[in-house]
Amino acid sequence: MYVNLRVLMIKNHISLNEMSKALKITRNTLSKKINGKAKFSLDEFLKIQAEFFSNVSIEVLSKKD
Repeated sequence: MYVNLRVLMIKNHISLNEMSKALKITRNTLSKKINGKAKFSLDEFLKIQAEFFSNVSIEVLSKKD
């Protein structure tokens, strides 16, 4: 599970719907990725960083717990 990503989403009031639209994937697919049941691509992490968390490193966003 990507705990850092989930915590940042909650703190910044970013919904699964909002992020899934930005990534052009379904909400269900995003949920699977955040929960570690599917893999994020580097491009997806870069898009998440650029769109939502420009002040957070890829290392922090992509840390699995």
